[in-house]
Amino acid sequence: MKSVKSLHNSALEIAELAFTLKKEGMTDRSIEEFYKAYELEKKAADLIPIDKKNEPSRSILYRSAGSLALNANLFIEAEKMVANGLLGYPPEEIAEELRALFDQIKLEKGMLKRRTGRIKNKKSGTTKEQETPKH
Repeated sequence: MKSVKSLHNSALEIAELAFTLKKEGMTDRSIEEFYKAYELEKKAADLIPIDKKNEPSRSILYRSAGSLALNANLFIEAEKMVANGLLGYPPEEIAEELRALFDQIKLEKGMLKRRTGRIKNKKSGTTKEQETPKH
């Protein structure tokens, strides 16, 4: 089994590539790389049990996983990462950052809903679409 540090470092390398691709206008490819980075960061965070002695590392990894999920347009997964980060004993500063990330997720999710009428959430290699009601 890979260590938390190894998974996190791999996620950072892939995220760096994803940000470069995004900056160069290669949006679809960047989303794929953000997804890969998210999966690794989530695995790293999931390896750390809820315990005061594991903070702030645990909550920071979940914040990072949430940000990567958001960049991959995985809104539901991003929300779950924020919730996991808030569980346990995150320091107040990190808890505030997690709440701000949740607000950002809601904003971007709402903008996508207004533009397309649906939210896509990719998990385990599949795409789920949640139709929004038409008024």
